[in-house]
Amino acid sequence: MYKVLCFLILNIVSVLSCYQYRGTRGMKIVNGASECVEFCKICENGYCANQFDCICYTGYKHASREKCIPICTNCNNGNCIAPENCECSAGYVNNAPSNCVPYCKNCNNGTCTEPNICECNEGYSKNEDDICSPICDNPCINGQCIAPNTCECDAGYSKDILESHKCNPVCSYPCEQATCVGIDKCECWEGRII
Repeated sequence: MYKVLCFLILNIVSVLSCYQYRGTRGMKIVNGASECVEFCKICENGYCANQFDCICYTGYKHASREKCIPICTNCNNGNCIAPENCECSAGYVNNAPSNCVPYCKNCNNGTCTEPNICECNEGYSKNEDDICSPICDNPCINGQCIAPNTCECDAGYSKDILESHKCNPVCSYPCEQATCVGIDKCECWEGRII
């Protein structure tokens, strides 16, 4: 009987103390006990389900009792501005929904690791224009280095059979007892005349 009387007195005291906040608070049962709780008046990105509870809209979660913020599965290097909508920070671009990656201008043959920081792939190095260019261990003769240790011959030249970095001139007619020394230019062997 004393327990019931004590419970009733505590509830009456709680109600009276909550009464001083008329219009802003009310009594709510929380974990089996009466509590003086502030009424739900503001519920940003949600709605007041009853006089006490702010319920977040789908795709939002509680940041505080009166505010819900959007949820993004993966919003690194950006700000989640709506559910699954990530606004990238400066120097980053969206490459998939809610995924911001660093942006580099002209980062072919490399990986953009930070905004405007391009690390060249293996077999490539930065040239004077800060672009990743292929490396050929032996310089290409009469050709261009187009991939690591791969030469492409200039027009009028073909790859040497023994040395892949060397391109020899092509003569459209056979050089008899002579050597093709330039595009369509034969040079006679010693002691021979064309």
